[in-house]
Amino acid sequence: MSQRHPSAAPTPPSPLQPQDPLMEQSRVLERLNAANLRPTMARISVYQAIATMGSQGVTAHDAFQIVIQRGTRISFSSISRIMREMCEQDLLSMTLNRSGTAVFFLRSNSAASKEIRFECASTGRCAVVENADLHARLLAAARQSGLELDGQCVVVRG
Repeated sequence: MSQRHPSAAPTPPSPLQPQDPLMEQSRVLERLNAANLRPTMARISVYQAIATMGSQGVTAHDAFQIVIQRGTRISFSSISRIMREMCEQDLLSMTLNRSGTAVFFLRSNSAASKEIRFECASTGRCAVVENADLHARLLAAARQSGLELDGQCVVVRG
């Protein structure tokens, strides 16, 4: 029987493996219900597939592969439709990568969330920062340059 040192800090859960699957499932159900989307097995599977990728985002093809590997039978067109619905209901945000492919990310469940996504042009890797002040300053700079943005998510590529 192994004993744990009393001052040892607990190991944080891996972002790819939820700490408690039932808790994670309840969060997914809450998010889908709040967005007025019926929590079907397909929607839950797609949402969880996107969540496993974190700030890297996921293409529809990648989501399809993840969902199929997990044993959910679903068509690629259903994956695309579900992802589009989730974007319309502000559960996901979408951006185009450098090759023009749509990449989807989970949106924060905070209504006031202001995401800035930094993307490396050479590798395509992303980092997401939530900072309302920086978000507002970037939008203001873009508008001064004549760009009209929706103000949801700012993507900085470099």
